[in-house]
Amino acid sequence: MNYTVIYTKESDGWYTTQVVELPGCISYWVDIEDAQKMTKEAILVYLESAKKHETDNVSLLKNQYTFISNMFVDDLVHI
Repeated sequence: MNYTVIYTKESDGWYTTQVVELPGCISYWVDIEDAQKMTKEAILVYLESAKKHETDNVSLLKNQYTFISNMFVDDLVHI
């Protein structure tokens, strides 16, 4: 299954990843390669835990459509 992962480079240079379809599946790593590898591991652990605890969050989220977009806001003074 494909998952949408948001990568954010933090002010300290580390990366935070968030898996959109899996609420609370967040990881924090020093470089992008570790972030990718460990986010895959976090997804597997999340799914294993959901199965063990019979959590239905995963099946509820499988059919959602998610997209990420950039939005430029020119001037907030007019609000």
